[in-house]
Amino acid sequence: IKQSNNQTIKQSNNQTIKAASISLRKSANMKYLFFLIVCCLLLACGSGSQKNEEQNPKPPFIASEPTVLKSAYASSTLMPHEEYALEHLFQDNDQYWSTMLGAGPDEGIQLSFAEPTYLGAITIHPYQAENTAVIESVSLYADGQLFGEAENEKGGIKVNRKLSTLFIKIDSTNHISKSTRAENNTIVEQFSKTKRVAIRYLQITNGKGEVMQLLAPKRVKGKVEVSSTAEPQFLYSVNKLFDGKKETAWLGTADDNKREVKFYFENPVRVTDVEVWNGYQRSEQDFQKNGRVERFLFGTDNIYPQHIELEDGKEGQKTKMLTSHMGDMFGFRIKSVIKGTRNKEIGISEILFYDGYEPFVLETGDAEKDKKKRIEKFQNAKLTEILDTRIHNAGYDSKTGNYYEKSLIIRSDQTFTFYKEEKKREASESEAATRVVLSGNWEIINIKEGKITLRMFGDQVDSSTKEFEWDLIIMSEKLIGQWALGEMKR
Repeated sequence: IKQSNNQTIKQSNNQTIKAASISLRKSANMKYLFFLIVCCLLLACGSGSQKNEEQNPKPPFIASEPTVLKSAYASSTLMPHEEYALEHLFQDNDQYWSTMLGAGPDEGIQLSFAEPTYLGAITIHPYQAENTAVIESVSLYADGQLFGEAENEKGGIKVNRKLSTLFIKIDSTNHISKSTRAENNTIVEQFSKTKRVAIRYLQITNGKGEVMQLLAPKRVKGKVEVSSTAEPQFLYSVNKLFDGKKETAWLGTADDNKREVKFYFENPVRVTDVEVWNGYQRSEQDFQKNGRVERFLFGTDNIYPQHIELEDGKEGQKTKMLTSHMGDMFGFRIKSVIKGTRNKEIGISEILFYDGYEPFVLETGDAEKDKKKRIEKFQNAKLTEILDTRIHNAGYDSKTGNYYEKSLIIRSDQTFTFYKEEKKREASESEAATRVVLSGNWEIINIKEGKITLRMFGDQVDSSTKEFEWDLIIMSEKLIGQWALGEMKR
């Protein structure tokens, strides 16, 4: 009886333990299932805001002294400019820089440092979307000279040099189609008009391998009034003072006795220093033949208490204010000039304001308004697709037999860039190709449906800058130009 009772108790205990174990497992499973459901719900609620962060991570800035940039500009920017501005590359936010639709290869970014700076490596973090192309390779220019071509890899592109300016040129991307024209075996490359290139973050390291915090000039909204502007006004507009390009300039007319510029900001700002790049610096010839500023007065509310003298040179000249100026209106009046060898117009290339060590410029929004107007004109001629996209031809020259590649970009901001490389058919791989780079501006001479004639003018960029001017005829299937451009297939 005792043995029977012990077996009955043991079986009962075993069943109780087994039931308790099953109950605990069920309870644990239910708790785990409930935890998973809650997590899924939380993730679903935040997926919209987190999706872009996961696809396009922006690395954190390091806590170090910032590296000041005198200027930063891109050759192409999607509208609205404020939403896709280049400055987003250096800010810890969710925004990014983008080219215009159809723009990608041969576009680029230029950074000008406050002083010669050693760069270790560059990592380009792209912004990914359905209509963005992947940057496959870039070329790097230090102080105007090509020093490297590299693929865009996660490990970064090596720089390892001290420089004052850096230009990053996009060489190749995906979404490029190729076709061959039978009449002369010309290979025509076309980047998709529905795609663009976008960069979320530009990571640059110094010589110690530390990530640099780049401080680009802040763009502050406002307007500018000027006593005169030389013709053509699109080329010498007062807005050129803040475009970050020393090769552009505001030119005042020869008969302007007042010679005054006024800056109106939407909100009060503090000015502790002013930096000026004197003269028209597109080329040495332009610098010498146009007038430069020798002395001007600076102040606020039509009171100009500070006299500033400038040297006759191309470097930026920074002047500290006797007392910090606080307000929403500033201005300067030119008092004496250095005469040009040929023209009586007076030029200033750039102006940069400072609040302590932080640079800022004035943003009028006029550049974007003018861009929209030019796009409308090309729409009327049914040739809008020619703007803001690269035309690229490659093949063998019928006269010389040399292999060539040439590309042209006509931008809606009224600038253009032309690249050409030519190499002898029998040349070895080590033999350098002959390069021609042209940059400048264009204006419409004649426009009608299916045909536009432009005046192209600017500089040949090489060891010695040369000026040029010629007409370009744009038709539905080809472009006809002069000299290095010649005829290009579309």
